[in-house]
Amino acid sequence: MHQAIASTPGDNVDNAVRRSPVFSLVLDDSIDISNTKRLITYVRYIEDNKIQTKLFRNSEIVDGRADTIVEDVKQLLTEKNLDGNNLQQFALLEQLLCNVVQSRSC
Repeated sequence: MHQAIASTPGDNVDNAVRRSPVFSLVLDDSIDISNTKRLITYVRYIEDNKIQTKLFRNSEIVDGRADTIVEDVKQLLTEKNLDGNNLQQFALLEQLLCNVVQSRSC
């Protein structure tokens, strides 16, 4: 399933993100059924004066450490030929949810 999802984003999304004056990334790490650590990346960008949110990449990572995630994001920016100066924010989904619900367990 992860591989099917991973192949969904295409050149149209890549080009739209490059044209957008700004974009942000939302990251979610998970473990799939084969016990493989995955980093799911969503991109938010502006297209036709509307904010779009799309699945951008589904990659295998060795662990969920911050330095591993940062390196994956750097690799993504390079592979997609994106201007890092236009990256306004990136956040882990878990952190965003904790901020929304203000849970003490986060």
